[in-house]
Amino acid sequence: MSYLTDRQREELHRAIASYLRGRGFTESAEVFTREAQVSPTNGHNAAEPQQPSPAPSSAEDGALERKWTGVLRLQKQVIDLEKALAGASFGTTSTKADLQNWLPSNTPTHTLTGHRLPISSLAFHPTVGSVATACEAGTVRVTDYETGTHETTVTAHAKPITSIDYASLPDNGVLLATASLDMTIRIFDANDGYRGARTLYGHEDGVSAIRFFSNPAHATPNSLTGTMLDTASATVLASCSRDGSLRLWNVTTGACILVARDVHGGERVTSIAASPDGTLLLTSGHDNTARVWDVLDLARSLPSRISILADTNRGLRGICSAHTHVVETVIFAPPSAYRYLTRLSTTTTQITGATRFCATAGRDKLIGLWDITSTPSQVCVGDERLFLEGHGGWVRSLAWHPSGRFLVSCGDDGAVRFWDLATESKVKPLPPLMRVHTNLIAQIRFAADTHPSTIKHSSRIQAAPPKKKEADAKEVDLAASAYVFGSVGGDRITKVWLPR
Repeated sequence: MSYLTDRQREELHRAIASYLRGRGFTESAEVFTREAQVSPTNGHNAAEPQQPSPAPSSAEDGALERKWTGVLRLQKQVIDLEKALAGASFGTTSTKADLQNWLPSNTPTHTLTGHRLPISSLAFHPTVGSVATACEAGTVRVTDYETGTHETTVTAHAKPITSIDYASLPDNGVLLATASLDMTIRIFDANDGYRGARTLYGHEDGVSAIRFFSNPAHATPNSLTGTMLDTASATVLASCSRDGSLRLWNVTTGACILVARDVHGGERVTSIAASPDGTLLLTSGHDNTARVWDVLDLARSLPSRISILADTNRGLRGICSAHTHVVETVIFAPPSAYRYLTRLSTTTTQITGATRFCATAGRDKLIGLWDITSTPSQVCVGDERLFLEGHGGWVRSLAWHPSGRFLVSCGDDGAVRFWDLATESKVKPLPPLMRVHTNLIAQIRFAADTHPSTIKHSSRIQAAPPKKKEADAKEVDLAASAYVFGSVGGDRITKVWLPR
């Protein structure tokens, strides 16, 4: 019984004959050619008397060796995959409940090195299993987080990079944006080898943070006709800077849509976040506050050209003002966290819009949880129970667990702390991961935090089964790859945890 087609058999016989001739076994080659009825390459019929076989063609020369080494490579890959499958703990994430309760352990899946200066930011690719990390040398390293294999290095800036973010576009494009102390933002096409697509100029001091978000004008047709958002790309980039301003950018043209100056009373702006629906922005600054901005209100007040807002109260939705020191980081809560936060909140004001809760943290070592009201410019008041204390230094980054149940924080004390929101009266601190990094931890992130807020790619990590439809469900199921967690720090190391 033969497993080869006639054409495959003939190619194999040609390769064997070529190998014999190439090694000097001319007589054996002639006998094999005759007995195997190898068709000549000079156009003669096999039934006709044949002249001595000609020298092998360039295509045939070395064909057998190439096939043989190819088989060996495939065998090695099969063996490696079998070992990986044998060591993988798929059973522990086989249910949705397991994923929702999974938290990183003291042993990361991968500890990645390669940066020569402290790492400042990380972001997960939205469609493949890669993580990008940026450092103070101005470079970005892209690594396959499933295997720990380095993929490419991008030289982005001449000065330290402060923030990076990925975006998945409606046309299946993928962009990587980088912000730097050189006052510029660069946007790279991740689908084209990270070639530099655009450089965005305008900030007058170092760029503190950037964030992609969905253009709300595309979700509310005709309501923003004639504004810059109406004609902007479906995905918009928001940036904030040490110059005290907030800017919005059209990622298709590179044009600046909006400049809002002195958004924190002339103080530096440290971070920025966007709500899942793109209708709100959240900024923090050196004025010890976090401020909520209504993107739709800002857009409705804009002329058809770029607007520089002199009135910084325009579009201001609320101010979180209970911190006693600089607010370093802000984050909106995902809808999956609302069922936990609603029980903790004492706010009785009627809430409008899809986004209700956010979290802030900073140099006072505290983490604040906030319930955003619908009244413009109303101060968001935090209850005592919604301020979390535990870090021994500045809190630099927050990440919301995809299930919504846990808030994760990190800072200068080198620890990653977990806060369980599934309580009736107060937030419960869980045992932290101590000395995850030997220096400060600059940022932590779940893969679900990539824009848009779902991960498209399939992973070797087993996904949770489809969720049963429940009347009171307020959460969206995500693939297990959305739970991938990473941290970067001043020790020039990246750590990645895969859910197991």
